[in-house]
Amino acid sequence: MMKLSSAAVSLDTTYLGDDVEFRGCSTDSRNLNPGELFIAIKGEHFDGHDFLMNAKQRGAAAAMVINADQQCLPTLVVQDTRRAMGKLAGTWRSGFAIPLIAITGSNGKTTVKEMLVSILSLKAPVLATVRNFNNDIGVPLTLFGLGSEHRYAVVEMGANHPDEISWLSTITRPTVALITQCAPAHLEGFGSMEGVAMAKAEIFDGFDPGGVAIINADDDFAEFWRNRVTGFKQLSFGLKNQADVTAKSISQSITTGTNNFELSTPAGIIDIELPMLGLHNIMNAMAATACALALEIDLKLIKQGLEMMKPVKGRLEMKKGLNNSRIIDDTYNANPVSLTAAIKAISSFSGRRWLVLGDMGELGVQSESLHADAGNLARVNGIERVFAIGVLSQHAVRSFGHGAQHFSSMETMIDALKKEIAADVILLVKGSRSMKMERVTSVLEMKN
Repeated sequence: MMKLSSAAVSLDTTYLGDDVEFRGCSTDSRNLNPGELFIAIKGEHFDGHDFLMNAKQRGAAAAMVINADQQCLPTLVVQDTRRAMGKLAGTWRSGFAIPLIAITGSNGKTTVKEMLVSILSLKAPVLATVRNFNNDIGVPLTLFGLGSEHRYAVVEMGANHPDEISWLSTITRPTVALITQCAPAHLEGFGSMEGVAMAKAEIFDGFDPGGVAIINADDDFAEFWRNRVTGFKQLSFGLKNQADVTAKSISQSITTGTNNFELSTPAGIIDIELPMLGLHNIMNAMAATACALALEIDLKLIKQGLEMMKPVKGRLEMKKGLNNSRIIDDTYNANPVSLTAAIKAISSFSGRRWLVLGDMGELGVQSESLHADAGNLARVNGIERVFAIGVLSQHAVRSFGHGAQHFSSMETMIDALKKEIAADVILLVKGSRSMKMERVTSVLEMKN
């Protein structure tokens, strides 16, 4: 619990009304829990100040506002509710002396988070980011969920502009910080791959003394990140370059949907049967392992946690399709690196390999060339057919050549797939979140 007066001191502001206590916060009056602080965020299409009465009716203990004219609750008055929310969440976090693992990167954040939660939960209660709460609103909401029962916190951090992750790191004060990888994602906001790498490195800005940096040894920017955290302990993971955590004797089975490999670590070597496809998920498992080792988690618990994993929804999720086909649902999001990983994941499987591709967003001036590269990539990796939708995906169709088809609507594309899909087809479905490619899998998936 936090008193309104304590919150006011933390924010260097004043409060109006009774000095009430609150636990947690909400920015949405529709799902606010009684006793929470309602934070009135002003967005492009809404203003939280318009819902103060709704928040009161839902049982809000107090409100944080910019304009106190509509005061109907005990109130904190600030200049910027969004920024103040983060600062207050940092104060809340400082009340819990527990390890916090911060995760960022162009790909793999959510999967690594889920792997790490699966491992740590075997030892003690864990607070973790839910859904896509990884921005300057979602991270504070996550931190406000910290309670006396938690012994670990695992927090995702995302950004599409410089300085965002630095702020999130500052308020979370990570004990362990991981960058999964640097890839061409959000180039519109960062300008270049170097800009992306610099933004990801901001995760180290809020390091606690004694913090541990987890470095992807295979990434082109590994050395840059290492130099960024001199003076802190480092652990590395990778398959190509020398690393503390690595994997050998790798085999993959589409029948069982598993990756089998030998996990080599400073704590020893152990066999893993990971119930997730793709070489990139082995990289994710190694990243989670490095984080767990930084927290001195026993290798047996790491093995158990990894082998208990279930595929994350929309991330190389294997499903039964119509006419006994197999669908690889990778619809959660897409950028060139995650598309490459998905295509390579199915390239070794027997059968007719088809790709359903939607546009990849936020690639800036390289959008057209990167989509053309995607078509070439599919062709050289044994994809036989491409079904594409979206303006940019036309470039992938042209570069792929014979066997690729572009559709003007989702309905016509789905109709074509329903007519042609057969038992020997392995169908990879991929596209940016904005394309809502899950509409394809929902129609083509065999219902129980």
